[in-house]
Amino acid sequence: MDEIKITVSDDLYLKLLDDKTEFGFEESKKNGFYSRALFYTYEYLTSKDRLERIKNILKESVGSKILSSVKEPELNEMARKINQKIQGSHYKPAAVRQIYVRPTGILAPEIDRIICENNTQAASTTFRNILLEYISLPQYIREQLIFGKNYEVLLRAFKEKRKVLIKIDNGCATEYVMELFGLIRGKEEFHTYVTGYIYGENNTKELRALKLCTIQDAKIIEGTYSLSEEEKKEARERIKQNPAFISGGYETVQVRFTDKGKSLYSHLYKDRPRYKEINGDIYTFECSVFQITNYLKSFGKEAVIINNSKIKNELKQFYLDALSAYSD
Repeated sequence: MDEIKITVSDDLYLKLLDDKTEFGFEESKKNGFYSRALFYTYEYLTSKDRLERIKNILKESVGSKILSSVKEPELNEMARKINQKIQGSHYKPAAVRQIYVRPTGILAPEIDRIICENNTQAASTTFRNILLEYISLPQYIREQLIFGKNYEVLLRAFKEKRKVLIKIDNGCATEYVMELFGLIRGKEEFHTYVTGYIYGENNTKELRALKLCTIQDAKIIEGTYSLSEEEKKEARERIKQNPAFISGGYETVQVRFTDKGKSLYSHLYKDRPRYKEINGDIYTFECSVFQITNYLKSFGKEAVIINNSKIKNELKQFYLDALSAYSD
């Protein structure tokens, strides 16, 4: 298949670039990223049950409470308009960038099919419209589309309560056998987290959460499972904090906030741990060590850990290293 040039706005180009980086695609693999975005988004919008799928997109976009007040004919019209955006858009980007796509491998014939099904307009126009629809979706749904093959396997394994073999690569290839608790949307809606219990040495099990985009391959293997009530309770409690930080040990941490620190806590949502108790200026948390230390690093003197010397010293060393770096 010949290379296709797609003209997009500067804003769309940069957003796609952010996704490519966020989802772990190196520059040499950008063609694969664009091909996946085109094919899986097109399938998402034009499959046999496209109306229901588009309704789901609308629910994610405007919120179920708002959507509940929209009548069915209005919803159908909204869905129809979204689907029409693939065809006949008069989009003219203000700032021009070019994306070049040359589909290869198993997606090449699928991309060719998309061109044939939309042959009343140039392929570049069709693809630009699809990319506009792709980027309008919440990031965690875009992640589910880009990694659609693995997502469908994991979803099936979860529904059928089947064990799954997961392969990830964090510098070296690692495989886990996992009993899934669920596919959980992150609090900030950036990622889908594959949560469940992995088998370690001596057949022990540990609660883990893996970003969908870090999973290279997922395969259903022999064997069903049933999580115990204790395991389910542990997973639910940790997910309440943040699915990104359910792995590892949890500790009780007390933090004294200044008035400014309290204001920062109320406004800084990203990775924020939930407090268990407030007593004056002292907030008590039960969360992972990584979460609380990572969150408090931007607070400086406005938040001080008062009960856990190990975490306190870790943050102290962080600030000392920063001071040393700026002393030259």
